[in-house]
Amino acid sequence: TDVLHRAFELDPNQFQAPLALAEYHFASGQGDRALPYYDMALKCAPESSRLFIQFHRADCLRAIAGREAEAEESYRLALKEPEFRVAAITKIAFMRWNDQHSPLADLVRAELKSPSLKDFDRSLLFLSLGRMHENGGDYDTAFFNFLASRKLLAPGYDGKVFHADIAAMIQCFSPEVFERYRPFGHESKKPIFVVGMPRSGTTLTEQIIASHSQVEGVGELLRMGRLCRHFTHNGGPQNLLAKMAEVGPLLWQDVPQQYLNLVNVLAPDAPRAVDKMPHNFLHLAFIHLCFPNAKIIHCRRKPLDTFISTFQSPLNKFHNYSYDQAAYGEYYVDYLRLMNHWTELFPES
Repeated sequence: TDVLHRAFELDPNQFQAPLALAEYHFASGQGDRALPYYDMALKCAPESSRLFIQFHRADCLRAIAGREAEAEESYRLALKEPEFRVAAITKIAFMRWNDQHSPLADLVRAELKSPSLKDFDRSLLFLSLGRMHENGGDYDTAFFNFLASRKLLAPGYDGKVFHADIAAMIQCFSPEVFERYRPFGHESKKPIFVVGMPRSGTTLTEQIIASHSQVEGVGELLRMGRLCRHFTHNGGPQNLLAKMAEVGPLLWQDVPQQYLNLVNVLAPDAPRAVDKMPHNFLHLAFIHLCFPNAKIIHCRRKPLDTFISTFQSPLNKFHNYSYDQAAYGEYYVDYLRLMNHWTELFPES
């Protein structure tokens, strides 16, 4: 962040620097901090880039309580641009209580008649139409549209691979492993990790915890997942333990410190910081090895409620297990099996 600030000072016409800072804070769930940087970028951006920035600024406004009306106004301006039209329709449909009789629903139906629509855009439009039928109480048609949307996306989910990955983690990580590597852990108590299936209440949980005067929310950080995959992508969890043994406790401190460096930028004055990346449930062994004093909060909701909320949300291909009901069921069983294992291994956390 210091480098980006310096770059903008050297060249105030370099809109990419404040834009990068805006995206950095927005991706970390800090919309209030991101918004001024979007405004700075808009002031000096060329006309060709302004709509892109305005659209992302609208996403930021949408995430800030009380600014939804401003966000919707920006999205409606984007409806005139073919490049952003489908995305803008989807954003508006998911913001307001438009139902199947609204002008927005008519607009979606008209767009769906276009033969040149890409499957991804058609999927978003079906999803939007489903949400509006749900708003109007027509649940059967809503689900039909959700199903049509998901079928347009290539699943690509291999349940056997995920099942094997979970089994490998359960087999590798035992009480003896955590006892042996306890000296490697960073003593910081600052991180709090909120995990669970997507749409299980992680955002609300973060907001509740962050309302405390000594806690600040830092959004959904990718850092722990990326660090974990760096050590496990070639050889699985055993490779992580081998690397730890190779470098020793002192040098290993650099790994958790990389995460703390990011958290300290986002929450410099707070004694505690909440990271609400749901899929960190996959990395809890790595997290516990790095931060044995960190607290972990596992959010659970009724499985069918969690499923339908995920099924009707525009999640990216990382969540392709949610595009099919049976695949989701298999995934959920494996997720629960892994969470039960972590709870047995370090219940005090």
